[in-house]
Formats: sequence, structure tokens, C-alpha cells
Amino acid sequence: MRSALEGPQNPYIPVRPLGEHLAGGQPGGEPHGGITHGAREQLYTILDLVYRGKWVVIVSFLVILTLTTVITFTISPEYESYGLVYVDAKQTSEVGQVIGIGEGGSQWFFPRVLNNEVVILKQSEEMAENVARKLMALGKVPDTDAPLTILEPKDPEEPVTLQTVADRLQSTYITARQEDFEVDVLRITATSTVPAEAALLANLYLDEYERRNQQTSRERYVASRRFLEAQESKLSKELIRLESEIEAYMDREGTIAPETAATQAAGQITLLETKRDEAVVDLQVTRITLASLEAELGKIEPMMVRRIASSARGEIKTKLDRIAELELAQIPYVSRHPELEQDPSGNPDYLKIVQELARLRQEVAQLAKQEVTEILAIGGVDVSDPSGQSPIADMNRQIIEKRIEISGLEAKVNQLDQRIAEYEAELQGIPEQLMDLAQLERAQKSTESTYLFVLEKLHEARLAEESEPGYIEVIRRARSPVEPVRPNKKLNLAIGGFLGVVFGLVLAIISVLIDKRLYRPEDLRKKGFNLLGTAPNLLPFIKATFGGAAAAPFEGRQVSTRLVPLLAPHAPVVEHYRQMHTNIQFSRPDLVVQTILVASSCRGEGRTTTAANLALVMAESGRRTLLVDADLHHPDMHTLFGLPEGMPGLVDFLAAPRPASIDSLATGVKGLYVMPAGSAVPNPAVPLSSPRVRELIQYLREQVDVIVFDSSPVLTGTSAALLATQCDATVLVTLAGKTEEQELEQSWTTLKGVGAMVVGLLLNGFEPAMAHGYKYKYKSYKYK
Repeated sequence: MRSALEGPQNPYIPVRPLGEHLAGGQPGGEPHGGITHGAREQLYTILDLVYRGKWVVIVSFLVILTLTTVITFTISPEYESYGLVYVDAKQTSEVGQVIGIGEGGSQWFFPRVLNNEVVILKQSEEMAENVARKLMALGKVPDTDAPLTILEPKDPEEPVTLQTVADRLQSTYITARQEDFEVDVLRITATSTVPAEAALLANLYLDEYERRNQQTSRERYVASRRFLEAQESKLSKELIRLESEIEAYMDREGTIAPETAATQAAGQITLLETKRDEAVVDLQVTRITLASLEAELGKIEPMMVRRIASSARGEIKTKLDRIAELELAQIPYVSRHPELEQDPSGNPDYLKIVQELARLRQEVAQLAKQEVTEILAIGGVDVSDPSGQSPIADMNRQIIEKRIEISGLEAKVNQLDQRIAEYEAELQGIPEQLMDLAQLERAQKSTESTYLFVLEKLHEARLAEESEPGYIEVIRRARSPVEPVRPNKKLNLAIGGFLGVVFGLVLAIISVLIDKRLYRPEDLRKKGFNLLGTAPNLLPFIKATFGGAAAAPFEGRQVSTRLVPLLAPHAPVVEHYRQMHTNIQFSRPDLVVQTILVASSCRGEGRTTTAANLALVMAESGRRTLLVDADLHHPDMHTLFGLPEGMPGLVDFLAAPRPASIDSLATGVKGLYVMPAGSAVPNPAVPLSSPRVRELIQYLREQVDVIVFDSSPVLTGTSAALLATQCDATVLVTLAGKTEEQELEQSWTTLKGVGAMVVGLLLNGFEPAMAHGYKYKYKSYKYK
């Protein structure tokens, strides 16, 4: 026996999957184009969700596009102006200039990382404050009356301060980035709503960056110059004092001719002291430069300064001490034979000293290079790849070089101090008078030589400081822009439209997913319900055929235009009711269905219209049909058929002691009788719960072939449940787009709970436009 949930299928509602209808495939196979059946079903499910929520998508698209348009055309346009700066990425470094390695020694070139310069441009508070100070002094854009927007207060009660302007520069107005990975060029960009202001800000930042770069590059020369200036002043005063003492001594003691030994000893001491003072000056200058480098490195990487040490340091120290001894040994030879400096081959002993010095200096150069490699390796820098090194590596190299240079100078000073002490010991045996004069003359000559040396070094320091240009060059200054960069109207509108569609799709899908209303035949089948048929929305047909009128004339009375089988029996929409009739009749193979209850979950689902049209097509098929209005709460059947008020009906038949003849219920339609609700009663549930109902139904079964009951909604009372127990078949009417899943399940459960034979559902008011793809699947739904 067939289950009530299975039932016959409506031939006007194909049961094959959608993919088969469109592609002609077989169940389980692949349709045309290689798309699997499941994939096609999923695609149509998605399209159905979108189609059902199309108005949400359209409204969302229009709203967001409108907002985007308003914002785009109302906000102030922004202009950008930029300048380009070339950064000289190569810095040279020589090892051991003082100890003689500079001549012919190796040089290394280390590129600066432009990212460090970008960080300086973005984060330097000093640069931002200096530019802010200039802007506040200007007050407006030069050559125009336009005020500087960067100086405008956001709150009238809060004045704009220097710090405020500086913060705005760094956070809003100025950006910096590398122009391209393959070139050492930085782009400094300024943004403003005033074109001329954008160019002004960019150029002021370019100028400040160039000034800061020069200042930073010259800082290491400033300390040395100041030290040498102090030494020059001190030595100048010392020379004046010594000259005065010698003159006073000569006047007091008379002319004294010192002995040859005293003269020679004093001369050697003078020469040695001059060399020592020169070495001391070089040592002080180098120490100052080293301190400047360590301070600069300490700001960037504090731990790196303390890590600079290597295994080669001790060996370098030993060789530097030996170099100092040999350089000291050269002095007597050169003082007696100056030509040996140009041609050392004239004295074999001097030549050996020169050759050994060259060898030692080469060895120190190699050890210095080894130390540099070890220190950089400790810091995690790969010296084999110069392109990956940074200013930190560059400063580490320079610090190592300066420390080696200091070690050599310290060794030289120690050797000179020892030799001076030896000559001073020789002077102890010379008469005191001669020794005093010799010492004064020696001090004068030594101070004079040192003074001349300091003057030369001071000149070099000043020249180096003044000639240091820095390592950047402005190659393009900012110009006033013509076209704004923001807003990009076309792009904004495109993005707004895209976001509107996406947002609308999301809302549409969410709204459809949370919508528990039933729209399609598949929605009912997926819930396990048997679908007996569908009925289209009659309003388009009524509008097209009757001009939208609610009633039309029929045999001298006005009947509802919803009675399509009566007024237009050949209309295509009538076929749906005929098909429903067939499916209901065959829904119970075990018996002939004679009594049918048409129910619904709630009001307004088209139950009365469906019952009336089903009765019409049944009468049309030649069967005597009785249509009973059992909705005693809101009776409407007499209005549909234009029956007179007060016509006896169901209540009156139940109240009569003997059943009346149904001839009085004739409608003028062959084979159709209509029993209205009848007299009004205070409690509609009472008449339908009496035993008289069973007797009346049994009597009516003998009078007609089929009885169609129109009951009140299942969820609003007990009338439908009471009548369902007396009928051969109960049909639930659902309205597409209105009936909710929970309501239908509750009605079904209620009817099943009283033992009603619910044979299936009728989907009323269904239109192909309610779901994507139905215009292809359900062609019979179209109106002609």
C-alpha cells in the first residue's frame, strides 16, 4: 500500500532533478558540459537564493552607490607633490692611515640601507619641528593669499602649537619611501588640499633633510676641529712665553755658547719631543673621532660597541710596538742624511729598517682585515655579500680602524717617551747654566714645531668640515600639482558599486537563509511532504481577463472572479485544479475518496478559493459535488458564488430534526451544490462537535458523489481537526511566500494527532518568479 506521504506525482510538476530537465541527463550521470548533477544543483540553489533576494541586492547597491557618490563629490580633493633625493650608497674606509697602510691599502665600499633613511624621515622629531617652525613663520603659502591648512586649528579653543604642527607633518602630510628597489633614490611626498601647499611642504622637508644630512656628516669633524683650535691657542701662548723667558735669560746671563754635547743632546730631545707631540695630537684627534663614532653607534645598537673585540688584537699590538721601534730607529739616519727618505738604498742598515717596516705594515693590514671580518661576523653581518650590509656595519669597521690606529699611536708615543728619557739623562752631566739655556731653546723649538704641526692639522680639519657635502643630493624638487590624487571618482564609484553588490548579496543570502517561509515545491518535498499540486497566483490572470474586478456577472448574479473554472473554464490556470482533483482522487488506492476536507494553517492562504475551484472542476467532470462552507468563524463561500444572505446552510442542516433536501443548494452550475455556513452561532465549535455532524455527512454521502469541506484554519480552532476525522482525505493548503515551515509542521502534527488522513499538500499562489530557474522547469505555470 502506498504511503500517504508518497502519493502520485503531478505531471505538471516534474520530479526529475533540475539538472536533468535543463541538460537532458540521467539521474546520477553527468549533464552536458561535464558538470556533475550535484554541482549543477548547488549552482541553482545559490542562484535561487540570489534571485529570491534580488531586491535586497538592488536596494543595497543603490544605497551604497549613492552614499559613495555623495561622499566622493563632497569631500575636498587632495593633491600630492613629491621630490626625489639620491643617496650615495657607497662610503669608503681605509685601515691604518697613520701607520702607513693607507697607501696602496685595500678599500671597501659599503652601501647604506635606504630603509634606515626612510625611518629617519618618518620619525625624526627634530626635522619635523624645524619644518614646523618655518611654516609657522610663513603663516601662508608664499606668493599666494592661501592660508596653510596645516596651521588651521581643529578646535577653536585650542591654539596650534609647534608640536601640533610637527605631529601633523609626520602623521598626515609627509610620507617617504624608496622610489625603486633597483635605485638609491628616496621619494618624499607631501599631501594637502591646496596644491601649492603640497609643493611647499615637500620642498621644506627636502631642504631640512639635506641640512640635517650635512650636519650629521660633519659632526665627526667638528669635535676634532675644536680640539685643534684649543691646542693652537695653547701652543701660541706657550711660544710667546718661551721666547720671553729666553730673552730674559740672555739679558741676565749674557751670551752663552753651549757645548757641542749639550747642543746635540738638546737637539735630539727637541726632535723627539716634536715627533711625540705630533703623535699625541694625532692620538687625541683619533680618540675624539672614535668617541663620536661609538656614540653614534650606541644610539642605534648599544650592545654592539661592547662586542668589538677579536683574536687578532694581541698580535696587532705586538707588531705595532715593533713598528714604533723601527720608526724611532729611522730618525737618526734621516736627521743626518735627509736624502735617505727618497732613496733608502744609499745606506744598507737604513734599507733593512725600511724593508722590515713594509713587511710589518702589510702583516698589520692583513690582521686588521681579519679583525674586521670577525667582529662583523659576531654582529651577524655577512661580509661576503656587501649588498646586504648597513650603516651599522660601516660604523663598526670605522671603529675598528680607529682603535687600531690608536694602538699604533700609543706605541709610538711610548717609544718616543723612552728615547727622550734617555737623552734627558745625558743632559744631567752638563753644567747647570748650559743645561738651563739648552732646555729653554729645546722647549722653544719643540713647541714651535708642534705649533706648526697643529696649524697644519687644523687647516686640514677645517677644510674637511667645510667640504663635506653629505651623502645625499636633491635631484628633483617638488612642483605644484595640477590634478588631485584623491578622490579617484571612477575608482570610488566602481568600488562603491562592487561593495553594494557584495553587501547586498550577503544580506540577501542571510535573509533567505533565515527566512522560514516556504516558496517552492522543492521546499515542501525536502521536508518530506507529499505535494498534490500547485496553484498559481490568480491576480495576474484576473487583472488580464477581468481588468482586476473582484466580481463578474454569472446567470444574473455577481460571482467572484477567483472562480476561474466557472468564468473561464478553458484558461490554462484551470488545468492546475484539474490536476489537483486527479491527484486527490488517486491519493488513496484503498477506497474511493468521497469526502474531502480542505484546510490550512492560518487565514489568508487561499483555502476557500482552492476548495471552491476544486469543487467546480469535480462538478465539471460529471460528478455530483457538494461544497460545504464549514468555516463558521469567517464564512465566505456565499459571497464567492453570489448566493443570497440568509440562505439555509450547514448550521441549519445540523439543527433540523430531519435532513432537508439538497435541491435548495443548487447553484445553477451543472452538478454543483453549495452549502453555505448558514445561521450565525455564538460558539462555532459547538455545532461541529455534535454527533449530528456524522449523521449529516452520512446522509450527504448518499445524495452526492463527492463532498468538499472548507474549514476554518487548523491553528485557530478545533473545527478543522473535528471535521478531518469524518473525511476520507484531508488536504492542507499552503501559500507560497507566506506559510512558514513551523506553522505547516504544527498543522500537520495536529491533524495526524487526531487520526486524520492527510493525503498531501496544495501549494497555492506559486509563481515562477519566486525562484530562479522555475520558468524553465514549470512552463505550465505561465499564463497565455
